[in-house]
Amino acid sequence: MSPSHSTPELPSFLQPHHLTHVYYPCIKLLNVKKEFPFFKVPYAVAQRYEPLPLIQDPAVEAHTNLYEAYETSFYSVVRAKKSGKKGLPGHRLNVSFGQLLMDMAQVTNGVGETGLEVLTYRDKTDRHDTSLEPTEGTILRVRIVRQTTHITKRDNTIDSFSYYEGNLDELLGLNSPHQWLVDIQDLVTWRSDRAYKHILFRLRRDKALHGFGIGRLIEDNKKQFKSPRSIIYDQHLPLVTTPANFVDIDSDDTTCVICTDLFDDQPDEEHAPITLPCEQSGKSHVLGKSCLTKWCRSQGPTKAQCPHCRHSIFSDSAMLQSLKFGTSLTDPKEYVYDARYTAYENFERSCADLDKSLAAYDKTIVKFDDGAWPRKLTEVFDYFMLPPPECTASTPYHLQPQRRPELRIFRQAIVQFLEHHADLSRPAQGIEENILRYCVSAYQAEIVTLGKRTKKMGMLAVYRSREDLDGLLAKNGHANEGDPDPFWVPMGLWEFVLKAVNRSLKFLVERSCGSECWREKDGLHYHGGRLYCRQSRVADIAEGLEWDIAILSL
Repeated sequence: MSPSHSTPELPSFLQPHHLTHVYYPCIKLLNVKKEFPFFKVPYAVAQRYEPLPLIQDPAVEAHTNLYEAYETSFYSVVRAKKSGKKGLPGHRLNVSFGQLLMDMAQVTNGVGETGLEVLTYRDKTDRHDTSLEPTEGTILRVRIVRQTTHITKRDNTIDSFSYYEGNLDELLGLNSPHQWLVDIQDLVTWRSDRAYKHILFRLRRDKALHGFGIGRLIEDNKKQFKSPRSIIYDQHLPLVTTPANFVDIDSDDTTCVICTDLFDDQPDEEHAPITLPCEQSGKSHVLGKSCLTKWCRSQGPTKAQCPHCRHSIFSDSAMLQSLKFGTSLTDPKEYVYDARYTAYENFERSCADLDKSLAAYDKTIVKFDDGAWPRKLTEVFDYFMLPPPECTASTPYHLQPQRRPELRIFRQAIVQFLEHHADLSRPAQGIEENILRYCVSAYQAEIVTLGKRTKKMGMLAVYRSREDLDGLLAKNGHANEGDPDPFWVPMGLWEFVLKAVNRSLKFLVERSCGSECWREKDGLHYHGGRLYCRQSRVADIAEGLEWDIAILSL
């Protein structure tokens, strides 16, 4: 079940390291009297889909976007070679990008943290110039502020900052293996989906940008992407409508109420008439086939109603599930692979049934009463913690949480919990709480071990108490921009673990089958693109073990 990743391992946060954050755009760096912010058109925008939620459902969107600030961040980490007592460059103003390369090579050698705040802008032609489109010959500029904090051997801190200025073309022309530079180039060109999400998150949050026509810029960018991957209604509308004969239509119904145009007189035409039975009014209403499809797309499957009487078009629960979550009409358990999405996006879409509610509030009792289930359940956790390796370029490799070496600590803690609680029988919310406690304790132990190994560097004094360490994981080890707080957990990793644990426990509650669905000796099997488990007792012939999952609702 768990895929193998034969890719290079990233530097660990649980070793002496230097952490670099990149923030873009930072409007506070702008001289509003003389300058105007500028944004490039997203890279290859005409060949890309706009990074919209993969499932158009309010509950799923709410639960998958809980940690947007962490999951859209840009950071990189390198192993530090010394403490930060020496080697910080002095304060500099308006220096070149060549100097930035040299300064960053110097500061990243020491234990500490650097924030790079980036702004792209152009000079105003006059005080009334508010155009988002630069004229021919306009020089596009970049301003970068570096703020560095080094931790010394005695746990003191030393700060350094510098301002760097240059042309945008000069920045994009720099060729360097440093990940922080690649991150900046990614952001200013909107190259990856994560960069797009990062920028939109900051644009929405920074009220100072609202006076620069940013809303219009965002809308203009949206129009340049490929047409969105909307829900396909071709299979579903024929089940709730019937073709109408143009000759038999009443003279009052010869025009479509949606577009007010006449119907096509041939049944295979795009705007042929179809009848929509409405149980609420006891009548059938005539609409244009193409118009009803567009109407449903604009309203969404849940809110789609008859334009005449406001009766819900898709009232059948199985049909609604199919439209919203991509499941099969014949087998609601089965997720149907959609070729418009990548393998990883299909995997994420297939988890919608688990993301629409949280295990933290689920009082369903999960009961296991034999010794084989820890091994089987470990495979379930691996299925959600180590999804398919082809994660595409939507998130840069070094920012994908499943690539982080620290993830092994959380996985081992979960395995340990499963092995030590073979007689488990309690609500899903209680199991989640205990698993997360195991994860926190395991990470605390790693930090303590790191502190002993690097005692001379004084890296542990800030987080000595258990309460501090609990708070560290609660806020993911990251403070506001510019705050030199310790940085032990990669941004987004803890949130990724929370999501994987939630999915695994909801899996036990939501995805259980009877013996008629059993297709493998270990009780784990697939319905289309979804993994399921057997609910009844299953004999494991190979090992002479039995696995029993009984799910009882309170």
